[in-house]
Amino acid sequence: MSSKPVAEHHLQKEDDCALTFISDSSKIQSVSSLKQFLISCYGPSGKTKYTQNRHGALMALSRSSKRLLSNSTFVSPISQLVASSIQQHLAAFSDNGLFMGIFMLSLVEGSITENIHSKLCGEINTLLMDVCLEAMGAVANQLDLSNMGAMLSLVSSIFESKTSGWMTMTEIKLLSSLVLQAVVSSLPNEIPKNIIIPHIEFHCTGGQSVTKSHLMTGVIVEVSKNTHIALETWTAQRCSTSVPIKVALFNTSLAVDEEPLPGVSLESDRILDVEEFEMFQMKSFADKLKLADVSFVGCQKVIHPSLVKMLTERGILCVDRLSLVHIGAVQKLTGASLLSSMNCDLLPGSLGLLSDVTSCWVFDQRFLHLTSSMKSVTTVILCHRTETCLEELKHIFGVALHIACLSICHCEVVPGAGLLEEHLVRTVQEKAREISHETSTKLGCSQHQFMTVTEVFVSSLECIRKSLFNGKPSSRSVSPSATKAPSHSRGEGKTGEGIMNFNERLYEFDADCHKDDCTEFWQPITAVHEDGRVTNQNQKHRVVDLLLVKRNAFKMAVEMANLILSIGAVSATPL
Repeated sequence: MSSKPVAEHHLQKEDDCALTFISDSSKIQSVSSLKQFLISCYGPSGKTKYTQNRHGALMALSRSSKRLLSNSTFVSPISQLVASSIQQHLAAFSDNGLFMGIFMLSLVEGSITENIHSKLCGEINTLLMDVCLEAMGAVANQLDLSNMGAMLSLVSSIFESKTSGWMTMTEIKLLSSLVLQAVVSSLPNEIPKNIIIPHIEFHCTGGQSVTKSHLMTGVIVEVSKNTHIALETWTAQRCSTSVPIKVALFNTSLAVDEEPLPGVSLESDRILDVEEFEMFQMKSFADKLKLADVSFVGCQKVIHPSLVKMLTERGILCVDRLSLVHIGAVQKLTGASLLSSMNCDLLPGSLGLLSDVTSCWVFDQRFLHLTSSMKSVTTVILCHRTETCLEELKHIFGVALHIACLSICHCEVVPGAGLLEEHLVRTVQEKAREISHETSTKLGCSQHQFMTVTEVFVSSLECIRKSLFNGKPSSRSVSPSATKAPSHSRGEGKTGEGIMNFNERLYEFDADCHKDDCTEFWQPITAVHEDGRVTNQNQKHRVVDLLLVKRNAFKMAVEMANLILSIGAVSATPL
């Protein structure tokens, strides 16, 4: 998504640095096109975007803001600023990027259209932002971390909002449970104040059903057939399988350390046989590893065949070509330090430990499986029918994992699927009527100006709500004979317009009610079946957002909108 830069005037400074003045019309041009682009990806009717580079090569097939913005080029300074701010939010929270972008751009577009001074808009927007943040905290609910249904509701909301209908509910539930299993398996005995996102290894397999996705403890590495043969011999030679395996890891080539010291030249008064010296160096290195009781050597690059033979003779298993893909995971699993030379000292603290090294099959491929009882690394075997969907699925899984980890320390959630925005609209309208006279006097503006900015703020929230509600009652409904709406629900036999209105699921809200929806949202959902059974669904089927993420996205959107409105010029050349 790109837009053409508009330069109306240029002012040449003494240091030859030009300023490009940004007019309201150029802001509107940049903001409007980017806003429509983001809206087209958002909500139940959002479309997946195909992005490619200038040579026509596929960059991404996604509707996720993070992947779309990272694979798009923005020419306009305003568009670059918007994209950069969204990416900064996503770097910290991973989710709600589209919400932030659409809300921010709606505020900018509406404020410029109404032709109100940017400083006044900024002050009123900040005031209304505080009202909304307070309202969010008031309707937030504590997420019961011990309730699997509640946790699945949070994680499933991520998959449902981002998979764009190309996954079934069975597949979404499976992946959501895998996310929670990965989080739980990585938790320490005592939960610290700040949770570190667990290291997850991904192995993507195309041509398989999503339901075949599963977790594996440890790290799997694709190696040659000769390594599997060597593993069998090495396993047979081990004295005891209960003894931990000492590990040495190298991030440099072990094809012979030929790199000279910087600024040092070596001279000799006699002729040396280089090949003989290399063999001597490798033999000394192998003896040093054996003396340190090392049983497993992993190398990021290649290992010399002669060195492999020497190490094998000494009962040491070698695995080379781990590359950047696996070396980090193996290091975390073993706890070993990365060594950078054959000549470095093998201190006890620099070596790691493994519990076992075995061969395993993942579908029709054979891998080396490394496990450790000291450290925890989980490998996710992700499956999908196409390679393109696998890349998107890997990204979404990472987002869901991040949100699940954040929920452990910040477990407050707010209603999703547009219900929160509907509540904020009513709250802002009621509050504005109460404080319009007092606030307009304090800010030195008329009540008309105050209410005009308020209407822009409200319409920006409405833009989000309509994108999620789809602007009309759902065309899909739950059969009354299958489920019956409880007394506190509004409307019988309807699904609320949620983020996934194409799924036949019972939500307890409807676009036509004007009650305090967010209070009723947390009430238990009761379903009456044909045979008379009454089941309490609790929070199992709710679409929710993490309060921490929503608050940050909301606050950044308002602050960035105020910043964009205040911009008068940008530097055309670096200072």
